[in-house]
Amino acid sequence: MTNPNYNTLNNEEKYVIEYKGTERPFTGEYDDFYEDGSYICRRCNAELYRVNR
Repeated sequence: MTNPNYNTLNNEEKYVIEYKGTERPFTGEYDDFYEDGSYICRRCNAELYRVNR
């Protein structure tokens, strides 16, 4: 992907975003993460979803 408005990704981010990579279930850093806020795409800064409890 070559878009001048895209953020540069490291190898792990590129694997996940461009190649649909993933980690083993229930092993990730954010498996038990439940904070409110807006979650954005690392690549293009688009809001993916918002959590307000």
